[in-house]
Amino acid sequence: MERTVARVSGFVYASPWTVLAEQKESIVRRITGNVALCIGLGWTVAVLGSDFEVVTPERGTPKVQRIGPPTYYALDKARYHEFQQTPPDRRYPIPQQKITRETYYKWLEYSGHIDYVENADRHGIHGPRHLTPVLAAYVKTGERRYGEACVTMLKAYHESLKQAVAKDGWHSMYMDEPGYIGLYRRYLGKGGLLDPERDAWFREFILFMNRNIHVWGTSQTYWRGPMHRA
Repeated sequence: MERTVARVSGFVYASPWTVLAEQKESIVRRITGNVALCIGLGWTVAVLGSDFEVVTPERGTPKVQRIGPPTYYALDKARYHEFQQTPPDRRYPIPQQKITRETYYKWLEYSGHIDYVENADRHGIHGPRHLTPVLAAYVKTGERRYGEACVTMLKAYHESLKQAVAKDGWHSMYMDEPGYIGLYRRYLGKGGLLDPERDAWFREFILFMNRNIHVWGTSQTYWRGPMHRA
């Protein structure tokens, strides 16, 4: 259909009859498309309808048994009333036991972490964290084998850092592991097993760790804040 237009002062105007004719054609196209869609859906239902059937419990399907409360998103307000009526000493299933150095050490013995003394050189970059129970055993008992295991671990940790730097150009151990080293320095030094003046390897270890740390794990040496400075 030819569109009748007029150009006035740079603007294009279509005649009202042209606009009405175009709207009519659009309506006819939409109606034709909807009719075709309905015919297609009706044919699909007619062809596939016989493949579907509704199965009821009476025909052998067991009912689904609910094993939870009838509501999922709202708690029964009675639970608060029951809580108020329960004596305080029966409200908490966890015994309120006092935690002391002795009870904590008993837990360390029970956990089996002190057994790391047998393989102190196999913990890699996680050694300072893994062997803190062994350090605790050394502080408590004074047994030399626990302290010597900690020294062995520190040397193995140093080697792990060297391997990481050789591979990537840096290491990014800036949190737990370096934080524990001060504890090892203090208590192993008190026992005479570590002396920074005598043990040159320990000084080299600390300097190497600080000079090659990249806290973001990338080639950039940006710091994540004053708490992460070496």
